[in-house]
Amino acid sequence: MREELEEKPVERWLSWFNIRGDPRHTLMPLRFQHGDGWFNILWRLCLDLDPMVTELEKETGDRFEAVQAEEKLGTLRFYVSHHAGPIDERIEAQGKGEQ
Repeated sequence: MREELEEKPVERWLSWFNIRGDPRHTLMPLRFQHGDGWFNILWRLCLDLDPMVTELEKETGDRFEAVQAEEKLGTLRFYVSHHAGPIDERIEAQGKGEQ
């Protein structure tokens, strides 16, 4: 994805996208591994996840983090550090193309 598009989710969800992190713990230093066409889908997914992540962080005290965002086999794959039913369900639905 072009750098100017990559900057938007990183700026909006700075704590989620650790692009300067240790590659042994997150693949986000490799940036977004998908084309520009996935930007709107990624953005909508993050908007949908935002309230769920806020609740998860309140409940657990742990920080939520995106580990990798890539295109694979014609779908957007979004891997995260913490799993909870609604978060996993939304990510899975997005992967199936459900809105």
